[in-house]
Amino acid sequence: MFPLSESLDPDSNMIATEAAEFDALGGIRWDQVIGWNKFSIDANPEELQADKEFTANPKYSEKYDQYSASGPQPQLNEENTDPAKGKTAYDYAIDMLNSVGEAVGWTGSLPLFTSSDHAEVKAREEAAVNKAGEAADYCRKAVNEAKDLLETVKASTSVQQAAAGAERAAKAAIKASKFAKTVAALSEQYPMIGRKAYEEAVSDARDARQYAGKAVHTADTYVAKAESKRIKGLKGTVEEMQKETERLTSMKEKYSEALLQKINTREEVEKLKEESEFVNSYEMEFDAKMSNLRQSISQATVWAPRWENALDALWREDDLLKMEIEYMRSTIDSISIALAEAEKGRTRTGNSQKDKAKEAAEKDATQDGEPQTVEDAFAASEKEQKAGETVPKSAPVKHVFYGNYLWPHEVKQQGGFLTPADQLKEAPASAYNLRTHLFKERLPEEAKSFYLSTSKNFGTAAKQAADSAAKATQGFGGVVYLVHATPNMIDVAQTLKEHGETYSKPAEQELAVAGGIEWPQVMGWLQVPHDQALPSIGESVAGLKGSGKQGLKEHFARAFDERTDLFHRNEDYDRERFGDQTASGQGQAQLLDAKDPKRELQTFMKQAGDALRWSGDFPLFETPKKILPHESAEAKAVQAVPPPHEDVSWWSKAWSFIKSHALAIALLPAVAAANLIPGLGEVADGAEIALLGAEGASETLALATEGVAEGVAEGAAEGVAEGTAEGTTEGIVEKESADVAEKTLEEGQPVKSVQELLDEAPDTPVEEPGESVEELLEKAPDPPTEEPGESVEQLLEKAPRPPKGAVREPGGRVKLPAQKNPRRRRRSVK
Repeated sequence: MFPLSESLDPDSNMIATEAAEFDALGGIRWDQVIGWNKFSIDANPEELQADKEFTANPKYSEKYDQYSASGPQPQLNEENTDPAKGKTAYDYAIDMLNSVGEAVGWTGSLPLFTSSDHAEVKAREEAAVNKAGEAADYCRKAVNEAKDLLETVKASTSVQQAAAGAERAAKAAIKASKFAKTVAALSEQYPMIGRKAYEEAVSDARDARQYAGKAVHTADTYVAKAESKRIKGLKGTVEEMQKETERLTSMKEKYSEALLQKINTREEVEKLKEESEFVNSYEMEFDAKMSNLRQSISQATVWAPRWENALDALWREDDLLKMEIEYMRSTIDSISIALAEAEKGRTRTGNSQKDKAKEAAEKDATQDGEPQTVEDAFAASEKEQKAGETVPKSAPVKHVFYGNYLWPHEVKQQGGFLTPADQLKEAPASAYNLRTHLFKERLPEEAKSFYLSTSKNFGTAAKQAADSAAKATQGFGGVVYLVHATPNMIDVAQTLKEHGETYSKPAEQELAVAGGIEWPQVMGWLQVPHDQALPSIGESVAGLKGSGKQGLKEHFARAFDERTDLFHRNEDYDRERFGDQTASGQGQAQLLDAKDPKRELQTFMKQAGDALRWSGDFPLFETPKKILPHESAEAKAVQAVPPPHEDVSWWSKAWSFIKSHALAIALLPAVAAANLIPGLGEVADGAEIALLGAEGASETLALATEGVAEGVAEGAAEGVAEGTAEGTTEGIVEKESADVAEKTLEEGQPVKSVQELLDEAPDTPVEEPGESVEELLEKAPDPPTEEPGESVEQLLEKAPRPPKGAVREPGGRVKLPAQKNPRRRRRSVK
């Protein structure tokens, strides 16, 4: 036995000194053990340090009383050996045992002693070495197979052939990973297999993953470009082109959702890397942070804690995630090109059909005196405006509705409405991505963004208010706020259109608000009773669909002749500051999936104008008190919050009026509602208010009846004010119809997605004319990919940690601070 701390260099022995560690070369015999003491598995530090009596070992041999430990043995540190002398640390170990080993029965060779099952153990070790060698051979064969298949995919001239090759390459990578993990696991249990075998297995598995990833990405690119080429020559009806758009939109959104989740995973890995560099890696807190990482890194990760520390594994996995993200971005870009072609085709076909419909509508209008449908009403729009109506349909958005569970007194306390991400201490990059906001219903609750949802129609905001109140403050009604628009409000449908996508919930007329809404922007409010319901937008569409614009005007005129005061005025509304502001007049596609989403959003906020008083970073405004949902519920339960409407009789009359004209109110546009606040209305004449209402309702009806997919827009808005979410979370088309999925390219039908083709590759690919995949790829980006595997807990919870001060070197490895014997250090930590 010898003192470890004095056998290491001064800069490397901190841990050994603290532990007062002595190492026993060769092992400890049972008759050396004087006694033992048992501790419970959950013993605290005080219990471990307390003086306790030891149980005596009856087999202890008193011959050891005459011996004591040896002095330092620096020659046993393998980094101190001199190859020129031809001796290794192992040779020096044998020398030491030859000189002092008599005391412990040294016989000249290791092991120092053998157990009764020594022969069995030896046989297991030999079998493990052989098995590791076989696994390494199979792994290398799988790597070569994936490499050859990549070349096959590049040379493919048909989608099916490319997909079949990609499928086989992916399977080869899975095999390589499986065999490499076998080598890693055996080398962890049987050290005699060695570090070299482990490192070769890691390298082989990574190569196979890259070859397979490149093959799948190549096939994806081929599918998207072949689809784009096919759609250019496709001629069909609006409905047929609509199906093409929906199918490609669904494909793109699936990739986008997967991309967003992968970005979130990488952000967590990055965060853990940063923490591991500053936290003493031997502390319990670091182990807890490792085990609490929720996202899986990769089931295919090959890692053995004996040969590689946790920080190295995190750096390696981060590189793979980065490559995969680049591949996914490239795939989405290729799909976007095809989607843009489908959009163009749909627009061309639609314009042709609308021209014919317009001619028929004008003919009907001449015969019947007025339009009979919403479509016909739009055809007569110009004539009506020339007859004295002054509100242009394309006017900039000046007012929006926002629904929330907070009551006005609470909103004023916190200065307005901040975004979900404002409560995060360190917001991840995904929080700045507009797509995180759009996918909020399908992502984990922890995925927050710097955006809020507002709408141009009352019905959508009323449902939003009811839903948030039902979730946060059950039993208390939510509130619909009328808000003056500002340039940080973004038209979601227009933004998606500019990005080559179609918004599947157009009737919601959403404007996403970047940064939040300030209290002085709020013009007024109306509470939504928790026990009453408006018609859904779908029901309103059904009830008013037969009306022309004139019919809608008459409907609103009847309503507003009875009453014009519908919203409670906000005395703190700042007309001077916000009165001339409007929402952003164009889409903001750069806020979707940007490589640096934080910079893009900050640039957008900077350009949004002085009205925001943007400081350069979030939050948009400082709040004296952030009110959480449970705090709001508790305060309302004890009546510590003033109600939104102190005049209950006024509120009752308002809702009686709403119920009498429920169809119209559900479609009420914010621009008309702005004239229903006492003292704030800019239009006093009821007929003019009715015109505003009819214009906005016509737009909503048109969106609902001509929406992205049949029935989608209608279902997306159901359940207003009851808290029912039927149809609202489905917004994005989830999959293609079965008949489309089964048709083949040769029949002239849509090309299947790569995932579908990989599941069903034909035995004999059919050739088709066109560019080879190699030619197509010359114009496409080339990022790598990754594959699935073990959770971080499984991969990293056993990891030896590098000491404080570990430095990341070029090439990905971690340099330990003047540590001469890292393997022994790790063993001592265990």
